[in-house]
Amino acid sequence: MMDRILMLAIDDDVPNMLNAINHFAEGLMQPLDLVEANPDQLLETIPQFTDDLFKEHFRMSRRSFEILRNVVGHNMQNRSRIDLSKKLLFTISILAKSESFSAVGNGFGIAKSTAHGIFKDVIRVVSRLMPQYVRFPTPEELIAHVRVLMTK
Repeated sequence: MMDRILMLAIDDDVPNMLNAINHFAEGLMQPLDLVEANPDQLLETIPQFTDDLFKEHFRMSRRSFEILRNVVGHNMQNRSRIDLSKKLLFTISILAKSESFSAVGNGFGIAKSTAHGIFKDVIRVVSRLMPQYVRFPTPEELIAHVRVLMTK
């Protein structure tokens, strides 16, 4: 059979050559196994992350995440059935990586439109809480820091 295909391919008759290539390609194709997507696969594997892997993936320690979840949880209205941890991990992933809402959302089983809403809600709460946890230097402190850096 392979000899026949090769003979047809060598022939100058282009339609026969295309037909031979097509026949050969069909013989190579295997039916694909359908694998069902598990939208919570990432969430199921995160608890198994080592502390180093968690920090590498989310750019914060697991302990810091727990504190953040506690603080945000007390200040966020849960208007959807999506778990707070899932919302936070999704938002942190968006901030930590340069991936699209679609790509990160797929990993968490969240639709793009829902992802935008989750991101805005979490960022709104974190922004509101930021003054309690982040203190920016005063102009005088900033000048003092600059002077120290200039002398080094």
